[in-house]
Formats: sequence, C-alpha cells, structure tokens
Amino acid sequence: MSTHDASNDTIDTLPPEKLPQAVKFVVWDGPQLERETVRKLRARLLARQDADHAELQRAVRMCESFLEGQSRPE
Repeated sequence: MSTHDASNDTIDTLPPEKLPQAVKFVVWDGPQLERETVRKLRARLLARQDADHAELQRAVRMCESFLEGQSRPE
C-alpha cells in the first residue's frame, strides 16, 4: 500500500503510474480544453525527469491523440 499523499499533487509531481488516469480525466472527461492547454500539458509531461517511464509515455500519447483529433481513448 502506497503512503503517497496525493492531496497536493500536480502534473509535475504525480507518480508516473497515475498519469494516464489523470490525463484521461483532465483531457477527455472534463470540460473541453483548448488545444494550446493540452500542448502545454504534453510539454510538461515530457519535461519531467522520468519522461521515459512507460505510463508517462502513455499519458503523452493521450495528449497527442487529443491534439490529432482522434476519438476518446477507452
């Protein structure tokens, strides 16, 4: 069981394994975001120290799918 306190997490501090769920919630499930906002989110993900983590890469691909106008991921 993780003791990680998520109450103050941001896209910069969230553990990589939590990023796909967070990005899906913010980008796909919430109110429609501006494309520029999603571009900035993608850039922040790629700027992280752990940018090569598989789950972080999955979150980046979700942003790219949104920017390419693809349908909502499952």
